[in-house]
Amino acid sequence: MLLDGVRVDLAHLDAPLPDWCEVWLTVADGPSFTMLLKSTRAFVMFLARPGDAGQTVRSDIRDADSFMLSNGQVDTYPGEMTLWRNKALDAARYFRDYLAPDPTLTWVAD
Repeated sequence: MLLDGVRVDLAHLDAPLPDWCEVWLTVADGPSFTMLLKSTRAFVMFLARPGDAGQTVRSDIRDADSFMLSNGQVDTYPGEMTLWRNKALDAARYFRDYLAPDPTLTWVAD
């Protein structure tokens, strides 16, 4: 996992994360999971393999929100492409344990 440019082992996912951060959980030549986190919301994406276009979640949140990438760029996403932070962290833990997208969420191929 990359946290402010520092690689962190998948086992440390339960450690406190900053309000604003970009998190990557990756498996060499395998699936990846990324989150853009802020204090209350998150944007998440699952990639089945390197080069994959990825899948993002859909939710019932309606207000758009902005997230900062590790390079300082700020991207805005429609609310329905975001999750509440606690749900995103649950999805990351699911990926850590099963190397798959959390089946309790709605995923859409982008």
